[in-house]
Amino acid sequence: MKKFFKKILMLASLACMALCLGVFAACSEEPTGASREEGLLKDGYLRVSYNANGGDFGNDQDLIDSLVAPGSLTPYPGYVDPKTQSKIPVPTMDGYSVSAWYPAELDKDGNVVYEGEGENKKPVLKDTAWNFTKDKVTEDVVLFAQWIKNLKFRVYIVALGDDGTYSLVKESDGTPKVGKTYNADEGDPVLNRLYNQDESTGETLIRADNVAIRITGYTPIGFYMDETLKTKMPEDLTHPGDAQPEVAIYAKCLTGDFDIITAADGATLKLNQASKWYLVENVTIPESAEAWNALTRFNGAIYGNEFTISGIRVNSVVNAIKATESKSHSLFGQMNGQVQDLTFKDVVFKVGAGQSFGGNGKQYISFLASTFGKDGLFKNVKLENCSLEIIKLDSEYPWFVYEEQAHYWQTPQDQEQTAIIQKQTVTGSVNMIYPESV
Repeated sequence: MKKFFKKILMLASLACMALCLGVFAACSEEPTGASREEGLLKDGYLRVSYNANGGDFGNDQDLIDSLVAPGSLTPYPGYVDPKTQSKIPVPTMDGYSVSAWYPAELDKDGNVVYEGEGENKKPVLKDTAWNFTKDKVTEDVVLFAQWIKNLKFRVYIVALGDDGTYSLVKESDGTPKVGKTYNADEGDPVLNRLYNQDESTGETLIRADNVAIRITGYTPIGFYMDETLKTKMPEDLTHPGDAQPEVAIYAKCLTGDFDIITAADGATLKLNQASKWYLVENVTIPESAEAWNALTRFNGAIYGNEFTISGIRVNSVVNAIKATESKSHSLFGQMNGQVQDLTFKDVVFKVGAGQSFGGNGKQYISFLASTFGKDGLFKNVKLENCSLEIIKLDSEYPWFVYEEQAHYWQTPQDQEQTAIIQKQTVTGSVNMIYPESV
């Protein structure tokens, strides 16, 4: 029996809400004239007025009325009637958001009570905001929008360009490009919106591999308070509130989608022609890892940040199909990309025999690169205990000629090797090893 009465009460409540929304829809979206409104008022319907209080409902409207059955809930601004698609619009005010709606004190004639004069004139509002899910209309009501300033953290993009310098990225109209926006309350911290927290310890690692945000076309690696990237963002930065509604943060970014390389990546790290790496730790490739293949070209970028990659093993196989075919062998092949501020340590590059048919073709053996494109660059690259191992072929294959003087890279345009090394700022030496002929 109790369940039966509960169902009856629930159906009655839903019917009451439906009646309210139906009247609201008829009045606000499909007006039928003053006679219709007058008739509803005579039937006891109550008026709920929404005052934008300095904002705008659209078309310069600052007041919206709705007629509601006594004892009903009233629709909240933004609610859409699923049947009629009628709605009361949400008011807007540039730089502000509605925080709540407060009912005004009304005099005996139903007019809003005001206090103050001129610019200081303000409606007298009740202490408690209207609760659209609980408060029911028992008399005429005038609801005033209460506004708060939109508090935000805005993250702007300062990206690395082809000239090697960082600059603020701008839209076509010259305004700074926003990479990310966060809404905030006064006192809200921003650190853990920009960096991930360790789930077990709750600590935040302030490092590029722990950056949480993603920006299409860019890889953020750090955050600053100025576009010149001179002042790092304080770890305890919080939103100051109304005194500074928008706090600007500048993300230092690499252009493109980079992999942030840590020591943990050593076992699976493998170079390809489009690799984009940014090192934050020394990396060791274990002996159990698969050997890398020598590349024919490299179009990517590696920023070593003065760290070291150790233990790389590279294989390049001599396979000639034509008797006059020549081939180059090197770690990066044709160098069209960039490698900067990186040490290669204990790298073993092997050039071995494969299938061939003899002839007079030449095999050009290099260590880092065979040739350079116009954008190819090695800058501040160091070689430590690196070896180039060439497996010589026996006399059955006389056309294989190894140019020992080209063991760094093939000499472009007959320039001396030392000149190229100085130009590309590569330091260190490569050990030449010739195992027994095969």
